[in-house]
Amino acid sequence: CIGANLQHSLNTKSYAKISLAVSTASMNANHDKVFRDSNYVVTSLKPILDYTYITQTVLLHALYNLKLNSRMVLKAGLINNTYFVNFNDSSRQYPPTLIQWQIRNSYRGYTNLSQAYAQLKYRLSEKMTMIGGLHGQWLSHNNSLALEPRFGLKYIANPFCNFSFGYGLHSQMQVLYQYFAQKPSPTIQPLLNRNMGFTKSHHFVLGSDFNIGNNFAIRSELYYQYLYNIPIEVKKGSSFSAINQGGNFSRLFPDTLVNKGTGYNYGLELTLSKTFSDGYYFLLTGTVYDSKAKGNDVIYRNTDYNGRFIGNLLAGYNIVVRKNNSLILGGKVTYAGGQLYSPPDSAASVSTGDLVVIESQRNTLKFDNYFRADLKLGYRINRRRVTHEIAMDFVNIFNTKNVLNLTYSPDLAALGQYPFTKSYQLGFLPIFYYRLDWHH
Repeated sequence: CIGANLQHSLNTKSYAKISLAVSTASMNANHDKVFRDSNYVVTSLKPILDYTYITQTVLLHALYNLKLNSRMVLKAGLINNTYFVNFNDSSRQYPPTLIQWQIRNSYRGYTNLSQAYAQLKYRLSEKMTMIGGLHGQWLSHNNSLALEPRFGLKYIANPFCNFSFGYGLHSQMQVLYQYFAQKPSPTIQPLLNRNMGFTKSHHFVLGSDFNIGNNFAIRSELYYQYLYNIPIEVKKGSSFSAINQGGNFSRLFPDTLVNKGTGYNYGLELTLSKTFSDGYYFLLTGTVYDSKAKGNDVIYRNTDYNGRFIGNLLAGYNIVVRKNNSLILGGKVTYAGGQLYSPPDSAASVSTGDLVVIESQRNTLKFDNYFRADLKLGYRINRRRVTHEIAMDFVNIFNTKNVLNLTYSPDLAALGQYPFTKSYQLGFLPIFYYRLDWHH
């Protein structure tokens, strides 16, 4: 990723800023199936999966800020994301005798997501500030269009307490590769879901902040989101909802999709924090929530993300060893509801050679709760022009085995064994780093 910013003051009341960034993301894999004889000796290899996903993004952002008077500030801008994509995905995983590759993605081209926004911040009184705005976006390859109003209000009751309320209509494009996916076939086929529209949602947020002394604060946030225009399958009885895309590292190739799904999220988040002073800081957060989505079976079901609760503790302590040197101690602990999953359909999975779930029981099962503790030990040397930091990060220091998902193994099925196994997330990982920070 590479980028640049240019900011220029036009006069005493206004300035303009232009940002340009270019980034590239690439994901690829080649899988071979291993064939063995009765003595478990490898006899041959057969390529069964080959995919490459390359996305180059060019971002251009132009911003104009104008102070109209002592009470009003206007901000407006244009954002353009150009995505140059090269997607190729072919499989011949099942049955093992399959010769021809089944193409799922074969597209090279680009699309543009253009956005425009305007926002007016108005101080109604010494204690109350209002923000209103309008945001619009357009996706070039299928002419999806969205216009979104936004509104916020903040009330400062006293120097130690304030309350806020916000509403916004938000739209989101779909995962890029889904726009250019086809029904698996040995030949290039029409794109199934090129014309999917934006997923949309109404967001409502009510918050409060309380400062306790000079360094401690308590923040609460109550939120509700109603989502609609979610892509779901046209297939009757399907519980698939595109809201679940991104819940794991798998690529999904559903049937034809239509923007008729709905969903909702609501929850309460509490945060207790201490800014850095007396050599230490901490941030403690806790959230309880619910997340549901409805597919073509017209039943609200748990989304992949509906763990119900999550708690985080982040803390750090600096011990001054010498005048300009310090020992760094830090840690993070996360505890959350376990990953949800669906009962596998054994017969259908054996038939297709891949994991197939029971649609009517999507996300009715749960793995064990998630726990992970990280530790950081380091040493910081402050010099006049540069700061040196030498440290070790111990990720998942207790090597806790957190389940990621359930997978299907054709080899276990061929041996007559239970073919579904658990995949696990990152185990213990020590990371050493040395960092230099230059300053004036």
